[in-house]
Amino acid sequence: MQGYSPKIHFRCITSTFRKVCDELVSKFGEQFVERLREININQFLLLPSIPQNVPLVHMLLMQWDMSKECFVINGELIKFTSKEVALLVGLPNRGLKFEIGSGRISGVTANDIRHNIEEMDVATQTEDLVKEFIVYLLSNIFFPMGNFRVPTGIEEVATNVDTFGTYNWLESTRDFLVKEFNSIADKHSKGFSLGYVNGFVHILIFWFFEHTNIQNVMDEQSRPHFTRWKGNFMYSEKEVNKLFADLKKAEVTSLESSNDYLTKRVAALEQAVFELKEANHKDDNVQKLMSEENPASVKPTQSACSEKSSSRTQTSKNIISPSSVVAPNVVKEEQENIQDVINLFEPQTDKLKTNEEEGLADKRTGDSEEEELASTCKSGIARRVQLRHDRKRKFVSTPFTTGDRRRKKEKLPAKKKVFLQIVEPSKEQVPVPVDATPSKSAELGPVAAESIEVGAAPVDAALDKTT
Repeated sequence: MQGYSPKIHFRCITSTFRKVCDELVSKFGEQFVERLREININQFLLLPSIPQNVPLVHMLLMQWDMSKECFVINGELIKFTSKEVALLVGLPNRGLKFEIGSGRISGVTANDIRHNIEEMDVATQTEDLVKEFIVYLLSNIFFPMGNFRVPTGIEEVATNVDTFGTYNWLESTRDFLVKEFNSIADKHSKGFSLGYVNGFVHILIFWFFEHTNIQNVMDEQSRPHFTRWKGNFMYSEKEVNKLFADLKKAEVTSLESSNDYLTKRVAALEQAVFELKEANHKDDNVQKLMSEENPASVKPTQSACSEKSSSRTQTSKNIISPSSVVAPNVVKEEQENIQDVINLFEPQTDKLKTNEEEGLADKRTGDSEEEELASTCKSGIARRVQLRHDRKRKFVSTPFTTGDRRRKKEKLPAKKKVFLQIVEPSKEQVPVPVDATPSKSAELGPVAAESIEVGAAPVDAALDKTT
């Protein structure tokens, strides 16, 4: 690096910040770390101590397209989005946007904040320590300004620690950097000196490593992503020029390709959930069928897929093999989200109810014996229909037939009906004389005469009774 004249300058120095963080952790211990975890900024205690790497940052800023707000590397358009910043720093992408550009500058410098923190002892209240740390983080890492002055807006945020989480810090940091990138691009197009670039510039280095994989990582599972790299890398201007000259287009990963990969992974996970749901549904149908055939022999069983594991991670591993995942950090989030969906589709085994046969008795006509109903009646309407049906039945026992038979209405022949209508209109009707002459029967007509002959036997019996 001898003889190198920096073409750009920036005030974000992570090495000094990491040194202060290590001193605070050793002095105040786990209580301080736990309080930072509650407001979701404890990960910055592990921020790597990265050298400035001015040649690499300068080369990246020269690839910035101000009109499209993206980097153009070997013809590949790579967006610099809030979602990517969220993965890098581990902050949630929600809340109010923090505006600092038009804020007033106080007389306190970032070095003053650092000295105040270093002078605190174990007797200092945790809340006071956290307030000073927030001011130090925002003024030295997120928004380092000219002459290292601290904006008054940062001090106002630190006065109420609970309101810190209501701001979308990653979107505010990203937008602040984009304005700085546009300013550098405008100066470069006009041939002016680039001067200083403010903001969390080192995040641009992590972003470049994330898209190119030119720097080996320590742990692919580490979160947030800036903890995956050590700070022991340093690129000279010559190395940077050779790096970009040899960088192939296929080695640059765009956000669009990452989205395509995520879409495929989500589709695969949805298919796995659907198959599990169908398998559980088939098991439930088999159990239901068996219970209907033999209720006493079937006991409710819990499906193997619905067994609750001791942890969410263990359940997720049963669905996706870690060796088949190309981007473990992304799939880990998918596993945690899809686990909630699987829990929604987990079948809840219903209690199998045994069918109790109810015996219904009815007094039979003739022998006055009660018999149990052959079929079970599950509803009141069915029972009443069954009882009405049984009342119309009688027990028939003959030398030839034994069993239940329906009562049948006796159907009289047509000739006998006509005879009864003519001969027996009422009980007081006088029976026909036995010595009726053919002339009288002829007067009645052929049908009546025939009816008289058919009903001769009943008439004779009636005459015998009267005499």
